[in-house]
Amino acid sequence: MILTAWLLAFLGVATIAMSNQASSRIVTGLAAPTTRRRRSTLWGSAALLLSFAVTIAGDGPGLGLLLGPLLIASATAAVIVLLTISPRYLRPIARLLDR
Repeated sequence: MILTAWLLAFLGVATIAMSNQASSRIVTGLAAPTTRRRRSTLWGSAALLLSFAVTIAGDGPGLGLLLGPLLIASATAAVIVLLTISPRYLRPIARLLDR
């Protein structure tokens, strides 16, 4: 359950990052259109909430409320590292948002 929650958090943070003009330009070479920015913010927020819900459902409310933000923070760090070192690994997420 923790891996599922972390992957959902990673997907959520990465899609929210694609709504940023600078991050989108780094990954795809083009600025994000307005429709994609809105859609990626919506889907990213939904994925983060789902990640938080999976963590609480899997580990209970006590540990889930502690572990959820930690998973989101570590997923955020992973996206930042990927944007810095090799943004090409985030291109499939950008292509997924264009559909």
